[in-house]
Amino acid sequence: MNLLAWNCRGLGNRRAVDELGDLIQATDPGIVFLSETWSTKEQMKGVRDKFKFDGLFTVSNESRGGGLAMLWKGSTNVWVDSFSSYHIDVIVNGGSENAWRLTGFYGEPDTSIRNEGWNMLRMLSSKPRLPWCCFGDFNELLQLQEKRGGPPRAHSLMQSFRDILDLCGFVDLGFSGPEFTWHGRHRGELIWERLDPGVANYEWLARFPTGRIKHLHCFTSDHRPILLSLDSNGENQRWKRKPFRFEAMWLSDPECKGVVSTAWACNPEGTPMVVATKKIKKCKKMLKTWNRDHFGSVLQKIKKTKELLWVAEEVSVRTGCLEEVNRLKKEVNVLYDREERMWQQRSRLQWLQSGDQNTKFFHGTATGRKQRNFIKGLRDADGIWCEDEDIFSGWFTTYYADLFKSSNPHDLDRVLDGVQRVVSEEMQANLARPYMVEEVEHAIKEMAPLKALKE
Repeated sequence: MNLLAWNCRGLGNRRAVDELGDLIQATDPGIVFLSETWSTKEQMKGVRDKFKFDGLFTVSNESRGGGLAMLWKGSTNVWVDSFSSYHIDVIVNGGSENAWRLTGFYGEPDTSIRNEGWNMLRMLSSKPRLPWCCFGDFNELLQLQEKRGGPPRAHSLMQSFRDILDLCGFVDLGFSGPEFTWHGRHRGELIWERLDPGVANYEWLARFPTGRIKHLHCFTSDHRPILLSLDSNGENQRWKRKPFRFEAMWLSDPECKGVVSTAWACNPEGTPMVVATKKIKKCKKMLKTWNRDHFGSVLQKIKKTKELLWVAEEVSVRTGCLEEVNRLKKEVNVLYDREERMWQQRSRLQWLQSGDQNTKFFHGTATGRKQRNFIKGLRDADGIWCEDEDIFSGWFTTYYADLFKSSNPHDLDRVLDGVQRVVSEEMQANLARPYMVEEVEHAIKEMAPLKALKE
């Protein structure tokens, strides 16, 4: 599903309407949020019908900001929950377990009263917790790097923006495409700024881990449209792939030690390093099988055990026996401890200790980290962007093959004679001597608890 947000700077211009149509045709959005429409409700009904949308909600163009509009298609279940001159807040898939909130936002352009818009977000944050995404024209920067040209932005203005995002539990979704979303002039100097971000809370990131913002091009407005893709190019399948990792939560199960001991008891042939490598591979294979057949998904186990707990509580009301209820409660607590350990390991955070009840924080941190590391596409040697994994995955091999390929230089001895020696004979001897057992043990014990040696 795609969602489009655009400060169109007025739809009274025929070319602006035509460009909106081109954007809709190119991106096929299920929901469109428009700000500064400068159009009446009747005019917006014409836009709705022209582009074959089923739903429409507008905020008067007589209000501050020139009017807002939200359009959606019939295939998308949308409830309008609240609105103001700064926002339109809707529930998508309301009434189901897949419900989430979307807020189209327009920030106050007058810096002297900008807090009025932030106060509206503060009010929205007090509503019942749902996965929540907010996008639009915030009229503010998160950091100085999001501005080029003109006078520097006041730190207090950016800090107020960051504070309200923190209060709402929002994180920046990042973007691809052009660096800035707005351009203008100040005293003849051209200014570029990123004023139109997309932000979301950790629950929304967990629901849509491949959600992406893309800055689009336009010529009728000084603001670029932004496209929010929930699963562009089937990235969800690429996202789910993961390499093998030893899970710290496995240590909470006594069977884990037996699996490792059995795997390590094998006697393969070869040099000591080959033997160690073969044992590690066997251990990896046995742990994957054991995890699939016996340990299982901790999230699924939590769900199943809680369902059993609800049934046991109903039975205990009739029988007065709480033994099964207490057993299941203990099991649920153990499973939640495992889940917390799992997400802490994925978050790569070393400064929170095991036992801290921060599962949601760990999950959000891990998801954000994975989003930053996720390779959506690459540019080739000519700067052309490619998102086809079958194509760009081969570029890695080609790049490093070319990087480390010898150019077959001549007269190296003559060249090296002019290089000052920095590694002495004694240093070279120390580097070349065999490793000592004590050194290996010391290096391993110096590692962080949840780190692992590379294969």
